[in-house]
Amino acid sequence: MHVLIIPSWYQTKKDKISGIFFKEQAEAIAKKLEKVGMLIIREIPLYKIHEIISEKVFFFKAEEFNFNNVNCISIQYITIPKVKFVKKILNHIFSKIAFKKYLKLYGKPDLCHLHSYFKGDTAMFIKKNYGIPYVVTEHFSGFARKLLKKEDIDFSKNIYKNADRRISVSENFSKLLYNITGYNFIFIPNMIDCSFFSFDSNYKYKKNNEFIFLSIASLDINKNQNTLLEAFAEQFKNNKNIKLIIVGNGPLKNYLIDKSKQLNVEEQVIFFGSATREQVKLLYNSSDAFVLSSKYETFGVVLIEALSCGLPVIATKCGGPESIITNENVGELVAIDKEQIGKAMLKVYKNYQKYDREYIRKYAIDNFSNSVVVGKLIKIYEDVIS
Repeated sequence: MHVLIIPSWYQTKKDKISGIFFKEQAEAIAKKLEKVGMLIIREIPLYKIHEIISEKVFFFKAEEFNFNNVNCISIQYITIPKVKFVKKILNHIFSKIAFKKYLKLYGKPDLCHLHSYFKGDTAMFIKKNYGIPYVVTEHFSGFARKLLKKEDIDFSKNIYKNADRRISVSENFSKLLYNITGYNFIFIPNMIDCSFFSFDSNYKYKKNNEFIFLSIASLDINKNQNTLLEAFAEQFKNNKNIKLIIVGNGPLKNYLIDKSKQLNVEEQVIFFGSATREQVKLLYNSSDAFVLSSKYETFGVVLIEALSCGLPVIATKCGGPESIITNENVGELVAIDKEQIGKAMLKVYKNYQKYDREYIRKYAIDNFSNSVVVGKLIKIYEDVIS
């Protein structure tokens, strides 16, 4: 079987984390199938051109590269964001150029896997002109956060209508998408490399008498660290042995640092900033519990990374976590509320000895490992092709 993956966004030299999920899923699928490819059609808004030029990349030219048996064609072009008919024309032109080069180098795929509706025009063009079916996995939290205009929703509906299968990354998100678009979605969770995110019982980074809560997210309104800080301060202020490490950057960083000072927990809260994947793995292994305080998540990959490292997790009922924390042996689900988050953190702290890190890790492997999720995807691919 030959599958071509079409991501709606992808990592850059400057931002190596963005879209890394698509890359890792492609690598995992490539271990199971005969041939896997990726078609990366990247729009560069005119106002960002100065950032991209510094990366010394080519424009308007389809380039090929390969990583871990995944054959890629990448092309990028400059566009004017608010002129949608121009964006549509440019996407068609450069999708056609990129896909023709892919055909010439790697042959005709049996199926395309589109990630999010944004690049749906590319998938529909390939289906219409080459008879290649496509499945779509929707990830975009903008549906729940009401960021889409009517024309965007109408466009997404057309993509879903023409898809041979529709997938979403959580059960609640499937219901939400049905309510908005009228189309049914199959729930298949995101996956992680459990061999990388692993529990090392010998790893020692913190002081023996410290208890560390870890939170990893962009510092913005949706991730809701403001409420997390208030919850932490209410329960643990003046207990110097209990720490909160907040990993990430974003527009609210300075505000949150000031907030921690106002709450008198600045000595207990560590703002780590951005972290590499290797640093993130070490942080999981040096912490005692993980906290996600978001207002909305389509899934919550950081939760399954933490589980794979054996950490009990605390998460708000914000869409995705409800499909992850399905029993109290792995953590706590709470309302998006300062008191509820704080009480859950206190509960995990006081009852920490009840959590079996080996059990938590096995739970992650059994439900979210590469082999489990890829198996579900391949079953869908086979159904569509047959």
